[in-house]
Amino acid sequence: MRIDLLRPVWHPLTWLAFIALPFIGPHLPLYFGWESGPFELFQAFILFIGGCVSFYIVFRPKPDISLSLANAVPKALLLAITFIWWFMCLRELSWGAVFLPPLGFDPIEGYKFSAREQLSYYTAIHIVCGILAFFSFLAVIRCRYYLLAYWKVRRFPLPEVILAIIMQLFATTAEGHLLPLSSLWLPMGVPPQIVEEWCELLSYLSLLVGQIIFLFNRR
Repeated sequence: MRIDLLRPVWHPLTWLAFIALPFIGPHLPLYFGWESGPFELFQAFILFIGGCVSFYIVFRPKPDISLSLANAVPKALLLAITFIWWFMCLRELSWGAVFLPPLGFDPIEGYKFSAREQLSYYTAIHIVCGILAFFSFLAVIRCRYYLLAYWKVRRFPLPEVILAIIMQLFATTAEGHLLPLSSLWLPMGVPPQIVEEWCELLSYLSLLVGQIIFLFNRR
């Protein structure tokens, strides 16, 4: 089966899961949407897997050198993608703060964690991430001809990226932004934190599907 058959399956499933939210969301326990709750931990798992997939490709046997630019994926670009995945994973986990005793508890918002207040290595996080982000940026610039080739043959997973952005926008409405859409969920009785984490989960899954299509389906 061709990998790109994932696309016509995944997109309808994503929208079905989104449409189901007003029916399922009111019945889910509040803690599903808490920081370090089930949804957020599953998000971190998806982001970690996304990085593992791209990192695995780095160490695969070298492809046939006769491959065109559109079918080859340079290691520098794969490492940059891996950094982005694992950066988002660690950010979802507050850089490890969620594994420490919480600073407080709210019956609606759940446990409170703060990387700034709880982690002695908080300053080092910014330094290390800044350095890695700089080298990732250089890698993307270096691989710009590959990116152009992907775009020309429509290998770039644009549909999944657009779907992920749409889900992130809906997650943002749950945080009280993008007025008047922020009040969209109140009449449905869905807790905002459930909406936010549900939509972010669908967003990250869409990016993972897009990466799988991109890496394992040649044009």
